[in-house]
Parts: sequence; structure tokens; C-alpha cells
Amino acid sequence: MMKSSLIRISLIFILLVLFIPNFISAETKTFIKEYTYQASEADSKISSRVIALEQVKRLLLEELCTYLMSETRIKNYRVDKDEITAITAGTIRVIVIDENWNGQQYWLRAAVEADRDEVTKSVESIYMNYHVKVALEKSKEEREGLLKEIEQLKMTIRSVNGNDLTKSKAIYRDAVNRLSADDLFQNGYRLENAGDYYSAIDSYSKAIKLNPAASYYLRRAGSYSLLASEYRKKKRDNEAKKNSYRAIDDATKAIEINKKQRGQILLDYGFMLRAVAYNDLAGFYERPQEKGVNTTKNAKAKAKDYFQKALNDSDKAIKLSVVSSQQNQGTIAYLNRGIALDGLKQYKESIKALNKSLRLNRSKDKAVTTFAVLYLSGSYTSLLFGYNLDTPIKAYPSFIAESLIQERKYNEAIVKLDEAIGLDEEDAFSYNLRGTVYLNLEKYGQALKDIDNAIKIDTSFKKAYLQRSIIYCDVLNKCEKAIEDCNIAFPIDPTDNEFMALALYFRGGYYLKLGNKMQSFQDYDLAIDLNPTVSGYYLARAYVYMQLGQQKEFIEDLKIAAKLGDEKAQNALRTQKIKW
Repeated sequence: MMKSSLIRISLIFILLVLFIPNFISAETKTFIKEYTYQASEADSKISSRVIALEQVKRLLLEELCTYLMSETRIKNYRVDKDEITAITAGTIRVIVIDENWNGQQYWLRAAVEADRDEVTKSVESIYMNYHVKVALEKSKEEREGLLKEIEQLKMTIRSVNGNDLTKSKAIYRDAVNRLSADDLFQNGYRLENAGDYYSAIDSYSKAIKLNPAASYYLRRAGSYSLLASEYRKKKRDNEAKKNSYRAIDDATKAIEINKKQRGQILLDYGFMLRAVAYNDLAGFYERPQEKGVNTTKNAKAKAKDYFQKALNDSDKAIKLSVVSSQQNQGTIAYLNRGIALDGLKQYKESIKALNKSLRLNRSKDKAVTTFAVLYLSGSYTSLLFGYNLDTPIKAYPSFIAESLIQERKYNEAIVKLDEAIGLDEEDAFSYNLRGTVYLNLEKYGQALKDIDNAIKIDTSFKKAYLQRSIIYCDVLNKCEKAIEDCNIAFPIDPTDNEFMALALYFRGGYYLKLGNKMQSFQDYDLAIDLNPTVSGYYLARAYVYMQLGQQKEFIEDLKIAAKLGDEKAQNALRTQKIKW
């Protein structure tokens, strides 16, 4: 159903930019370092510059990472300095200020400019993207290994002669070339991030020429697909198709290399990228001929073939993916699967895949949500009425249920959620939502059963644990079990400060009900540290202060809550004729 040219044009771009953080720098801080490299007998001016540049980059990144480590949001990710160094290496541009070669030494001065907030956002984005994070970490490992190998080869070259010397020098040149290739790879990623796909492809191509690594082919495949999207938006379909085919070729090469090297970590990424390109090509051939867009005789057959290939690759990516709460590895694979199944008119299966994509979208990426929602509604409409571009799209039942809940039309919402669960028996979201409705209707047994089902389907459904904790403590008077649910929910995503604060607020209430005022106070205190913009947290802490007889602190928290717009706090202060 969701086959409009606008959606197909946008799809490839949105899917792939998920892997590229894009931020505009504001106020910057500059770091400057210099390095002098002492050339060996195996070195040339070129190899000396490559090594000197790598060493000065290491110094700059170390200083930058020390600067970033004090950032609270970075601390929340519990990453070490090595991880931050690996991530920032692919996003920060190193500017060479001055350099000199005297035949024996290569001296180089360079700088990086960075805004703490923007670099932090970039680190957050990459950290949540498993495949890019792994590629950059492997890049860092490769560079460190190559520098060690280069030093060992220098020692070998000094101690051998004849054919052994010739061979050792050839190995040395290859190691330097691989180091240079990795620098080109990082530069390509930075250019891709900036939207300069032509230059990114050129940089990746130079890297591949020096070292045909799987990760280089994968990133070039991504750039080709993004370039295809740009051409599609300009209605230059032939150029778009050419770049989609190039993306498929590069992804295929990466898959073959990974298979030979048993590189399971990035193998799923190759299948996923190829599935994206296949879905994009299928969308091109699927467009109606009467609109003058597609003149291929066997267009429908080609579209079906590409959708099937996208489905096959998506399934391989899913099988290889290791889904975690912080890295959404399966999200795009299931989204691609759903789109391919929709194209193959297998609408029930499409609905299940798209629901799974939404469920795995831990970081709540808006692009993933947008497309999963669009295709869910499209597949649902096609399931009801058959595939027809002219049929108005009906919203998926669970989305209608959300609107009905806001209007407090609970019984009508249950009907829609029953329908959603009937379409997908593993729809944890709908189970939890229906449990929420039953909770509002004070049908606690049914509410608990539905929320239990949601957790059984998705053990990392953090919001469901909080929902269940309400029933345990406030209804069943089992506050210890409610606290256990909060404790399970905490580590699911330690980077979500808003959720962590809410969970602490809930747990603080349960501790207070058990009479543990100090633990309750600590939880409210931490909740405020994590999210200081919620008036309810200050009100809760104020209540504990009152219980502890700390009148001054009680009033101060009421004032803060009042400033945040809380009417209860404002009325309480007015009664005491206290200004805020």
C-alpha cells in the first residue's frame, strides 16, 4: 500500500542517515599538537608523513577525550577513553597547520576544533549505532596494530639483507599503505557525515585501492545508496539506479570478504545494506507505468524479484544480528523485512516484522518510527481492502487506540487493541497498552495478565516493568515486588535519563510506602539530578523533607516546583503567603 514515489524516494535516505550523525558546530575549542617522526632506512617522505600524521592525531584525540570525559552525558554511557577515542576519530577533522621534511625527520603541527556539546551529541549517536561503533573501534584496533607492526618491521629490516630485506621492505610498505587507507576511511566517514557523498566515495575508493577491507566497501555502499537517494529526489532515476546497483555490488564484496575472514560482526550489516538497496530498486520498478515513470516491460516481475532479494537479505541480517538494549541492531533489518513483505503482498507477516522493528527501536529513532508506522498502516489497509494505490490509508488499530485512550474512550480502545493483538500475537506494545487501559478501568487482574504477556514477549520492555510495579504496590500491596521491577528496568537503558528519573521516582514512592524515608529521599534526589525539569519530583522530595522535619528544605523544594508551574505547590505557598 505505501508505494508513493515520495515515500520510496525518501526511504533510502532516511534508512541510511540513521548511521550518520549530522550536527552543526557552534562555539568551538581548539587543540594543537605537534610531532616529529624520525625516519628509518625503510621510510620515504610519504611513509614518514603518514606515520607522523597518525601520531599527532593520537595526541590530539587523547587531549580531546580527556576534555570530553567530564561531560555528564558521556559518563552516563559508561564508556572508557579508548571507546571515545575510536568514536571521535571518525567525526573530527584534523587540520594540518604546518609541516616540514628534512630528509631524516618529518615534523608536523596539527589541530582539531570541537564544540563539547556537538561532539557529545555525535558520540551519543554513534554509540547507539552498533555497526558504525564497531567499524570505528575496529579501525582504531587496526591502526594500533599497524603502528606496532611498523616498529617491529623496522627492527627486522635493520637485521636482515638480500631477499629477506626486499621482502621485509615490501611488507613495511604494505603496512604503511594500510595505515594510510584507514586514515582515508575515517576521512570518508567524516565527508559522508557532512553530506558530501561524491568526496566520501572518492576517499573510500582510495582506501579500497590501498587495502580492500570489508568495512571500506560497506561505507562506500552506504554512500552510493545515499547518492542514489539524492538523484531520486531530483528525478534522475537512471543515475539513482546506477548508484543503487553500485551499492549492491559493494555490499556483496563486503559480504564475500567477511565470509572468507569469518567476520560475523559486520556481516549482518552487509546484508542489511544490500536489502536497503534491493528495496529501493524494487520501489523504482513498482511504480505505475501509466504515470510515465516506469517503461520497463517486466517491471512487476523485477519489483517482485528485488523485494524477494531484500527479504532474503533481511532474514540473513536478522539471523546474524545480536540485539541489545543499547544498540538497535535488528531495527533496520526488521524494517526492511516488513517493507519487502509489504511489496510481496504478504501483509500479515509484514505487520509482524514492522511491529518488531518498532519494539527494537530502543533509541526511538524518529525515522524508524515514521516508516514503521507508515508501512504498518499501509499493510493493514491492504490486508483489509487489497492492494490499491487509490485506497485511503487506514491507521493501524493500536495507533487509533492511543488516540481513544487520550479521549478516555477506554472500551473502544480495547476493541482496537484486541484487533491489533489478533493481527500479531507478539505485539508487546499492544499488550502493554491494553494492560494500561484495564488499569484505568480498575480491572487489575486483566491488566496484570496483559502486562505480564508484554514482558514475556519482550523482556527488555522497560515501561512495562514500571506499569506492573504500580499494580504490585498500589493494588496488591506487594511493594517489595514493585521495587524488584524497578530494579530490573534500571539497567535496560542507562542512557535514558528521563526514564531512569521516572523509575527512581516510582521506586522512591514504594520505599516511602514501606516506611524507608531515607531510601525514598535518595531516590527522589537522584531523579532530580537526572531530570531537574519535573515539578513532581521536587514535590515528592518536599514531602519527605516535611516528614523528616526539615522545614527550610521543604519550602525550597516547593518554590522550585512552583517555578516549574506546579499549581499544588503554588497554592500551598500562597496559603503561607510565601513568594516563589
